[in-house]
Amino acid sequence: LKGLRKGHVSVVASQALALKFLPEQIRQFRERHPGVSFSIRIADRGEALKALMSFEAELAVVVFPKMSSEVLQLIMVAQPVVALMSAQHPLAEQPKVRLSECLNYPLVLPDASLGVRELLSPILVRRTHQAQISAETNSFELMRGLLQDHRSVGFQIAIGTPDMAQENTIISRPIDERDVPTAPLICAQLRGRTLSVAAARFADQLTQCLDQMEASV
Repeated sequence: LKGLRKGHVSVVASQALALKFLPEQIRQFRERHPGVSFSIRIADRGEALKALMSFEAELAVVVFPKMSSEVLQLIMVAQPVVALMSAQHPLAEQPKVRLSECLNYPLVLPDASLGVRELLSPILVRRTHQAQISAETNSFELMRGLLQDHRSVGFQIAIGTPDMAQENTIISRPIDERDVPTAPLICAQLRGRTLSVAAARFADQLTQCLDQMEASV
């Protein structure tokens, strides 16, 4: 494809995509199309789809979305939930953890506005006597700060975990798939809306990347 001379893409996304996925996707796109600019809004899953419907954003990349018939899903992939912890945490030595092991430590939970909590809540309700919830937050940045105590455990989806090459203080460990279901991650647009050329090409790049990512799991 020829490079676009100019253009603009507006995206609304879940926090999990802000750490490395979206920055990397935008960097790759702008290498090919340097005349295209972006506006990115980070929002919870309810607000994200409202932004599509109010024409504030052309594309949404959302974890566990609250779907509407007005929204057209371009792709949906399953994202495993992982445990976040300090590199000095006792569980960090294990390649994979069980949820029951995580419950032996103070938990820093995403709050109800975040999709990961939707998956965890029914499981934690059944294990209320075990869970020690030390904090709840709508900020994964704050969560990573709270995990520096070397004791607490947090939760995120795999695509939103810190890059080991860039950040070795907070690490992620897969949770046994028998314990927690996967989280749906979608890329979507408003049904019936004609995307700008730049947004349509960026949507193609996102869907191809997510498709390849799921195929490689």
